Amino acid sequence: MINNTEQLLSLLGNDEAELIHGDERYQLTIETRPHCTQNCPAGINVKGYVNLIANRRYAEALELIREMNPFPGICGRVCTRPCEINCNPDLDEPLSIKALKRFVADYEVSRMPADIERYQVRYREKVAVIGSGPAGLTTALDLVRLGYAVTVFEAMNKAGGMLTWGIPEFRLPRNVLEREIGIIESMGVEIRTGKRIEDPTSLFSEGYNAVVIAAGSWKGLPLEIEGEDLEGVVDCLEFLRMVSRRELRKLSGRVVVIGGGESAIDASRTALRFGADAVTLAYRRTENEMPAEDKEICDTREEGAEIMTLAIPKRIIGDGRVEGIEFLRAELGDLDESGRRRPIPIRGSEFVLECDCIIPAISARPGVPEFKDRGICFNEKGLIDVDEAYQSCTEGIFAVGDAVRGPSTIVDVIGSAHRCAASIHAFLGSEHPRFQEFSQGTRAGAIVHKAHHRPKHRHPIPTLSLDERLECFQDNERQCFVEIEDVYSELVAVDEASRCFRCGPCEECQVCLPNCTEKQVVGSLDGKEFLLKVPCELSREVHEGKKDNWELSVNNERKPVHLCSLTPRVNPELCIACGRCEDACAYKAARVELKANGKAYSLRYRTCFTPLDLFC
Repeated sequence: MINNTEQLLSLLGNDEAELIHGDERYQLTIETRPHCTQNCPAGINVKGYVNLIANRRYAEALELIREMNPFPGICGRVCTRPCEINCNPDLDEPLSIKALKRFVADYEVSRMPADIERYQVRYREKVAVIGSGPAGLTTALDLVRLGYAVTVFEAMNKAGGMLTWGIPEFRLPRNVLEREIGIIESMGVEIRTGKRIEDPTSLFSEGYNAVVIAAGSWKGLPLEIEGEDLEGVVDCLEFLRMVSRRELRKLSGRVVVIGGGESAIDASRTALRFGADAVTLAYRRTENEMPAEDKEICDTREEGAEIMTLAIPKRIIGDGRVEGIEFLRAELGDLDESGRRRPIPIRGSEFVLECDCIIPAISARPGVPEFKDRGICFNEKGLIDVDEAYQSCTEGIFAVGDAVRGPSTIVDVIGSAHRCAASIHAFLGSEHPRFQEFSQGTRAGAIVHKAHHRPKHRHPIPTLSLDERLECFQDNERQCFVEIEDVYSELVAVDEASRCFRCGPCEECQVCLPNCTEKQVVGSLDGKEFLLKVPCELSREVHEGKKDNWELSVNNERKPVHLCSLTPRVNPELCIACGRCEDACAYKAARVELKANGKAYSLRYRTCFTPLDLFC
């Protein structure tokens, strides 16, 4: 069966064609995996779990997410949403995929127990992981699933890395974080907190056969200007750690935050919650170049922070303690290596902003410089130097996450952690039963399109009103610990997931197969077969043999093509032909007999629902 782009192009002769039956014409195109799945660095089958949510199969959706992402509740709150980029352009707005991920994670907490499988150790080799952030925990869980005994060493007194100490609770509540880390432990990952590893090579003498360095970016980069050693200058990550440890109770005076990323936004909003009289977020470019999300920038301004752009810090003023900061005005020049226009200082444009506290948040670097004397090689950027298999210059020592990439998003490090675990598995001498399909690849399928009629707008994410947020600022017990965003209701989540166009080939998703007796249609051309994803009503006509003598027109040349069912149809009178799948999947139905008020009723319902769903 042909299912990749090159073979389909060779067979059909073009990536677009027409399927013809008499006077009827259908557009046929070749499509690869949908953008949502291709754009997810973690490798999640996004299309699959969105379809499952649309059909109220929440446990299966969560199971599908957890196959590649052990942090659904966390990513449902803090993910940067690369999956939503290039979501079907025919939609008025992209699907709210992040919110749907959060919905099924929170639904599990509120409605059903977590179905946790503890994996058994099958190999004698042991693996040590240094760091319990998303990179370390993902690598550890992958290896436990494969059958290894894995121990994670964490220097802090709580696991989670930057998730625990670098993201404020109004974005990521600690109970969500602790629950998902607890699930990882229940699956078989051992986590030892308060255990700092000074020499990775020493772990070999303790019986470990491979070591993974997964340390996060804990040290903020200096501004490298005069006065940054004055009292009142606090690195952003240290500031957020103080908040997470409950070491900070109150701020006063004027605070200036320098930077434009998520950490700068978090620091600004946190300072407001802790009583700062005024907060100014200073950034050297314009808002268009700020790495932070537009909504986060808007929320920061709405909560009371001033955003000052095109300002380059020149020196910090004060006598022992911060009294102000001098900036230079800037203008944008040519593009730099980051793809953004370079800020150029304007000579003679200096101005001073009085302040009591300065929080630099310009970037960070991994906190592993001590490993340089322990046989670990570093590159010119101060990051651990690894080969394509994530192995360092010392055999058996691997590195992944921020220690290799620098500051990264959670989904980026999850994806690299999968590949690192696969490399360790190969290094230890075993076969590759799990990760050989991780590559996004070039799988494709032929798709017959029909008109879409889904004008619904994207559902907004429920959020605390500004008045509710400002009220929290005045409450010392709640000031920084009330979550800003809320979760979709079940009806809204199903409705949002139902906006999905189900783009991409049928074989990409496969979530319909357990409940579908009308699977894909098979096309036969020049003696070769390929799967066709077709509208539901056309699928029924093919299954019932109502239409023969199909033709395929490519570049005005017609060829006879035979269409047939992949599987025989069963109980055709029970199919409700819902059309929601918009492919060859027409959900089979079951019959239920009900008695009420002395009368008998005979109903059909989709097997992916329960009879109770009909009345809810």
